[in-house]
Amino acid sequence: MFKSMFAAAAISAALATTPAIAGEAQGESVSVSYHDLNLATEQGQKKLEQRLERAARQACGVDGLRTGSRITPPDQSRCLNEARKSAKAQFAQIVSEQQLGG
Repeated sequence: MFKSMFAAAAISAALATTPAIAGEAQGESVSVSYHDLNLATEQGQKKLEQRLERAARQACGVDGLRTGSRITPPDQSRCLNEARKSAKAQFAQIVSEQQLGG
């Protein structure tokens, strides 16, 4: 649970200070740049969504190698859900600001 709150907080904090979305887990930082995307287009928005999903999965360790079950452990699932919620809210803010000329 701590990991999920930490990742979500890191994603939120990063957007306030940089033009990237970051998540942190196990001392790593994951940043996603979107300056090369035209967020006024559906294609640009989909590309950013894909980048955010990859970053959330990486920050929460979901894509890491594990032995045994293929089921995602509960702590990683919670982390991923929180990271996705945070990224979704930030995505809407970024797209809105860019469409307004920001």
